[in-house]
Amino acid sequence: MQVFYEFDTSNILPPPDDLSLPIVKLLTHPTYQDYQSQTAALSLYANVSIKFLPPSWGSPTPASGEVRSADTLDKKEWKRRIKMYIGPAVEAFGYERIVFGSSPSPSSRGTSNAGDWFELARESFAELGTEQEDIDAVFFGNAQRVYSL
Repeated sequence: MQVFYEFDTSNILPPPDDLSLPIVKLLTHPTYQDYQSQTAALSLYANVSIKFLPPSWGSPTPASGEVRSADTLDKKEWKRRIKMYIGPAVEAFGYERIVFGSSPSPSSRGTSNAGDWFELARESFAELGTEQEDIDAVFFGNAQRVYSL
């Protein structure tokens, strides 16, 4: 039996983050180290999958249309951070135990347009050099299996 596990209060993938904290500092920050430890510990349960939700980062998901340079910078920063969190999750769970989610967690303070989040998340996976079948698993196949659709 597959059990789907999602943190309603902490949004594990990606976890809450302070966008003002530079990535270089975030890599050694206790919150990132806790994220890595928690992810590794949860992955030991073979029947646990994690949901990849819009981040709770206190700002809306950057829009798909790159209208202004500030929007482009926001999008690049979000993708850098998303990729930083995807790495440990993929290492711990593999692509077959990550399920894409389009709605923010109940604890999220930011807003998210599902289409913008979907595009940003797929681009982030693609930029990591992820195989198409693994991307398809995260964005469709795993949900089909977990939810028995």
